[in-house]
Amino acid sequence: EAIFRGEVTAPQAIKMRAIIKADFVDFGLGRLPVTIADSIDTNIEFPSLTTVDDIAVTFNQFPFWEKNVDINGARNYMSDRVALVEQQAEKRQIIITETGWADSGTNAESNPANPASMAKWLREFVCLADSRKWKYFWFTAFNLDWRRFNGTADAESNDVEGHFGKSNRN
Repeated sequence: EAIFRGEVTAPQAIKMRAIIKADFVDFGLGRLPVTIADSIDTNIEFPSLTTVDDIAVTFNQFPFWEKNVDINGARNYMSDRVALVEQQAEKRQIIITETGWADSGTNAESNPANPASMAKWLREFVCLADSRKWKYFWFTAFNLDWRRFNGTADAESNDVEGHFGKSNRN
């Protein structure tokens, strides 16, 4: 999400991807895919990102982080957002590189994190993705203790990032 964070521009990211892809070709690895995985908002704002690869369009999308969308509207919200990218993508495969819903933790910018919402999102998203033939990656398989602390004195009020997976505690 370097474009989303303002670390590079969309044209810079596209140029870097082309350089990396050319290096792969030079080393006999041209069949390996190289993508730009940024937020869905970035893909909608910069349609050129959806045509960088001839095969697939990749992006991250978390209704969890959309304060205007609660868990009961998350499925439809996701469907509508991805439809915007599908229109730009033509016949390219949709690959959602990150999605998920936290089961615990707090963050003022997110929806409530709880096990019931995580389970509902997992169930509804997987059914939606399967029906639309999207490929996807779930963020993340296990809770990550190190992601719970954001380096601030008030880390406990922003510890949601470590709670997107299954608890690794017995």
